[in-house]
Amino acid sequence: MFWTVALSVFLKAHRGVIKALLLLLVSGHALADNYLIVTNQRNPIDMISSNEATSIFLGVQRLFASGYEVEIIDHPVNSDIYSNFYRLVTSKSVAQIRSRRASLTFAGVSLPPEVVENDEEVIRWLKKHPNGIGYINENNLDEHIKVLLRVSDKNKNGNLAK
Repeated sequence: MFWTVALSVFLKAHRGVIKALLLLLVSGHALADNYLIVTNQRNPIDMISSNEATSIFLGVQRLFASGYEVEIIDHPVNSDIYSNFYRLVTSKSVAQIRSRRASLTFAGVSLPPEVVENDEEVIRWLKKHPNGIGYINENNLDEHIKVLLRVSDKNKNGNLAK
């Protein structure tokens, strides 16, 4: 009986703090980085592995399994989505990605990806490019594009998940 009364008094006295902590826990879960690697609906590829995603976004793999050339659409280098996505998919920092892209460009292997400002522009671009591939926040999924892989920071060690 004593503990019940003590707990009741404690909960009433700290109601605001408890609500704030619960809100923080819930919002922290909602703020987890969850991205979708997406392509045009007409692309014959239905999914890619985490290894393929890493190879594509590092510029190692420049062809889809179908033999078509990969066209990457990207977000601005200074955006949170860019740094978080590349950290999750490639385990590389923004500086390492920029250096790698510069090396590939200088060697004449590839040009840097086209850059758009936000997820809506990525989706709009992908609708016009059948061999395009990009990434968006999972909350912005559009029925006119196809999901190839889900990328989440909820997994330990930066692993990818479908």
